[in-house]
Amino acid sequence: EGQRLTAVGYGATRYKIGGGLRPQPVYPGNRNRATVRLLDTNDPAIGEMFVKTTGVSLTGGKGASSCHGDSGGPLFMPNQRTIVGVTSFGIAPLCRGPGYYQRMDLPQVLKWVRSFS
Repeated sequence: EGQRLTAVGYGATRYKIGGGLRPQPVYPGNRNRATVRLLDTNDPAIGEMFVKTTGVSLTGGKGASSCHGDSGGPLFMPNQRTIVGVTSFGIAPLCRGPGYYQRMDLPQVLKWVRSFS
């Protein structure tokens, strides 16, 4: 817990307000990254299948965390080569809450990944 991780994706970077009932995500079409902090690997509400991270970037650059359109993108360790998770979902509006990533270190996940080699 507390480890800095890097989320990468092509998803929404902001929301356009107005003209509809709900804010609409804006997709710029380029890859972004956000440095987030690991909060938990065993959230009682969702079990041990996911890594939970902060929903706010620690570096203040583009992107705050993973957002709409980032699903399937990697969550890297600081070395930028080891993937610890794959973007799965978030529960806060406007992508400002915690992010959840499918853990890659579980035996059943590793078995599935290795089935492609």
